[in-house]
Amino acid sequence: EDFERRMKTGRGQYVTRQEIEERNYNNLGDAARTKRGVLVECGGGRGCQIRMARAGQACYPQYVVDGRPDNHFGPMVAIRDIEGIEFYSGASDVPGEFAGVDAACGVVVIWTRSGPPPPPRSSACRATWRPP
Repeated sequence: EDFERRMKTGRGQYVTRQEIEERNYNNLGDAARTKRGVLVECGGGRGCQIRMARAGQACYPQYVVDGRPDNHFGPMVAIRDIEGIEFYSGASDVPGEFAGVDAACGVVVIWTRSGPPPPPRSSACRATWRPP
């Protein structure tokens, strides 16, 4: 719901599961290449990395996966596991939900098929609830 709500605002750029399938993207970089102001740099023994055109040379975006900051797993999420991607090219584009991350170099928000774990149902469960 939040993905679709933000997509309607016109801020950021989006890739849906339908687009991923229709365009046969092989990886996150393929999806990123189609977006204005988003660069995919390959080589130098680092593989391919996403960078925003407005960001400095060594300034890479923050990744948020299923609502949580994750710069280690985020860039390597398999495209087959992605339901939607949001690209924000700089701090001024980032919606409030992601304001807590360092957004100066942009933010890439990835929503996977498994999604975030559900919140506990009541305060009594909160103390004992653990994700599966």
